[in-house]
Order: sequence, then structure tokens, then C-alpha cells
Amino acid sequence: MIVFGRKQDFAFSILPLQGGPADGDIAAAATWVSLELWANGRNLTAHTHAADQTVHTGLHWPAIYLARWLVRSWSSFFEVSAWPVVSRKNARHPRALLREMNGVLIGGDDTEEALDTYADLRDDFLRGHALTSAAAGGLMPSVMLYREAGRVLVEWDNQHRDDDVSFHAMKGEVWVTATAVEVACHKFVEWVLDQVQSAGPDACRADVAELDAWVVAREDRSASARDVLRGCMRLPETTLREVMRGAGASSMEELAGIPVDQRLSWLRRGGGADPSEGPIAVVFRCVNPLLSAADLLSLRALVNQALDQVDSSPPLSSFVRSLSMPSLSLRDYEQGYELAEWFRERIGNLDGAFDVEDWMRDEGVQIQDLALSDPDLDGGAVWGVGRAPVVFINTDSARAASPTGR
Repeated sequence: MIVFGRKQDFAFSILPLQGGPADGDIAAAATWVSLELWANGRNLTAHTHAADQTVHTGLHWPAIYLARWLVRSWSSFFEVSAWPVVSRKNARHPRALLREMNGVLIGGDDTEEALDTYADLRDDFLRGHALTSAAAGGLMPSVMLYREAGRVLVEWDNQHRDDDVSFHAMKGEVWVTATAVEVACHKFVEWVLDQVQSAGPDACRADVAELDAWVVAREDRSASARDVLRGCMRLPETTLREVMRGAGASSMEELAGIPVDQRLSWLRRGGGADPSEGPIAVVFRCVNPLLSAADLLSLRALVNQALDQVDSSPPLSSFVRSLSMPSLSLRDYEQGYELAEWFRERIGNLDGAFDVEDWMRDEGVQIQDLALSDPDLDGGAVWGVGRAPVVFINTDSARAASPTGR
């Protein structure tokens, strides 16, 4: 067996086989293998055929199919942070997000055109995150890959298959480092490229060109890291250029707020770099695509001003560390109520009058009014490690116009 990556983290394990599909695909015949996918020490491809109860550790499959999918979907599942940031639940579970998307399509009352657009979004999400999109009609476990900050969620659910195959890994999820995924994918695609080139570069010219371009791009560590930042912020290219000019930023890492003394080491991590280490990147991700370039520049200036101030509220930090987060099974508003009840118990005020802004200011939280062009964005909060927390309130929001709304 040839192993790409580390099985205890994330890896592809292959055993080259003789023969292959007789469909005229030279690249498929050249990369015919028994393929295993490993995550956190578990083989996700091990399965049993119900008809004869034979057990197999891998899938007999052309490796080129997976390599093509990895290269073409790389931006979707690896460079772009989890999308969209709907709630704590959906930011962590892609299948929960898909269920909500399907619910909108089934029970939605939007126009047919709007529902079609939504269906396209869902289908694009599936193509870019679900490993079954690489199967080309062959056997493949239901596995999804989903990037969040410096980690990738590997999630599988094989409970409701309608074929005669039972995968041993029925349902579960593990977080693995983005670096582990990048290393395994890079080595795997390199191997596939070598096999395809050996089979005949002229006959497989398109595959060779596509795979080679991807491998070369991964070897540029700085460019790969910047692509991850770009994927986190997800600004339209024209907006990104305008914001870069307005901010006077000469690089993506400067725009995103990666600390000056850490930029070089951050870039060296390539695609495994954590974009959430750039506070501005996280802020832009949360408000995109609601705001204009001018709004983004105003927001960046406010956040940078706050981050320049050292956190003078250690009691608040201790308070937050003791917070017991609500169950993810609750709806968002139910989580909010539970947090509010916990908070009132902690401050000894269960049902009396209470001024939130006065309490926050007393705890060292900055509260800033900021006019932003989208009235649906009420505001937000930013709190960096060791930096002063700030809450910004959109003065153009109808909900924030009243004291109660604030």
C-alpha cells in the first residue's frame, strides 16, 4: 500500500491494480487502484457487500476521478471557509445547512426564479463539498469536507443507502488540521499526475495540464495562504481591489490584519494557514456581501482602532470563560434566551430593570455608532485575544434606532 498523509490524521491509501475500466479513458486505466480514505485513524471506505457478506477495506476505482474532483473543488471545500455563517449549528454541520436549504426549496413561497437560484446554490455546494460528486457512478461513501478557519470537518453519513453495500463507518465527524488535508491531497495528486504522464502525456494532455497547474500552485506557499484569506473574506474582485486601494494595503495579509511580526511565518504555512488569525478577514466574512467598499473601509478602521487598545477587562474575560454554551439542538432564538437567563443569574438580577450598554461600558467594552448602508445589518462585535472588545451599532438600522432595539 502507498499512503499519502497520516492515517491518524487524514490520508489516502492506495494499492495499484492491474486492468481497469474498458471505456477508453486512458487516465482511468493508468490509475486503477484499491483506494482507502482515512480520517482520525478510521477507514471510511471499509464496507461489506450484503449479497455475499464479503468485506473490503477499499474501493476499486480510478484514482484520476478523485484527483479531478479534488483539483476542481479545491477552492470550494478548502480555500473558502464554511459558507454561509448562518448560526452556530450550520457553521459546524454542512448536512444541517443542506437540510435547511432543502426545506426552503420544498416549503418556500418565493418566486420560481428565486427558488431556481437557491437550488443552483445548493447544487453547487454539494458538488464542491460532497465526495460522492467524484464517484462518476461508482461506489463511494457519503463523505463531506468542510473548511472552517485552520481546520477541515470530515463528516460522513451512510445510514440511509439504497444499495446492497454497508459502510462500516456509518455516521460521524472529525476535525482535522487543514495542513493534514493539504499534505495528503498534494501527495495523492502528484502520484496520479506521475501515472497519467507515464501513460502518455499526449493522450492525457488535458489531465496532465490541469493536475500539473494545481500541483505547481500548491508549491507557492505564500500564494496558497493568500488564497485562503481571499476565500475567507469572499469579496467580489472589484470590491476587493477598491478596499485594498482605500486601505492602502499592499498585500492580502496586511488588509486582513495578520500581525506584522507574524506575517512571514503565517505565509509559510501555505494553504494550512488559519485565516481567522486576521481579525479583519473574519469581520469581512461575516458582513459579506451586504456592505459596499466604503462601508468595509469604515468598519476596518473602527476594528483596527479597537484592536490597537489592550484589553483592560480581565473580569469580563473570566466571565466569558465560565459561560456554558446552549445546546446546538436549540433554535437560535432559544439559545439567546438561555444565554440571557444564565447572564441574569450571574449578575444577580433575574427580572429587574437593566441597562446593557452601561454594564458593558463598565466592563471595558467599547460601543461605537457607525453608519452602514445596509439597514438589515444591525451591528456586530469583535474581541481579539488580549485586545479590547468593541461593539458597533449600525445607525441606519431601523431596529437599532430605538433604545430597546440597541
